[in-house]
Amino acid sequence: MYGRPLHAADVALSYEALREAGRRQARVYEAVDRIDVNQTDFGESVVFSLREPSAPLLNQMTSPWHVVLPAEVVSGAESVDLSQRSLGNGPFQLEQSDGRS
Repeated sequence: MYGRPLHAADVALSYEALREAGRRQARVYEAVDRIDVNQTDFGESVVFSLREPSAPLLNQMTSPWHVVLPAEVVSGAESVDLSQRSLGNGPFQLEQSDGRS
């Protein structure tokens, strides 16, 4: 069984959620002014517009704690409990969780 395709909206909403005030990771994204999803003839893209240069941003964005989740999991969630609410992107889809893995 496979998950569903990854969309630009998944990326944008996941990083927007990380930027929200009060989130542990929000400080990492202070240089980000906005995150836009672009539709072109070639597909979707996500554009991060910065207020100022930020050399460490790309490295910090790839931290294992800064994950991209499906938009329907992130949208409107104050916190995300992946053992209770998860959907795989790409080739993976959660079938069960025992709370330890």
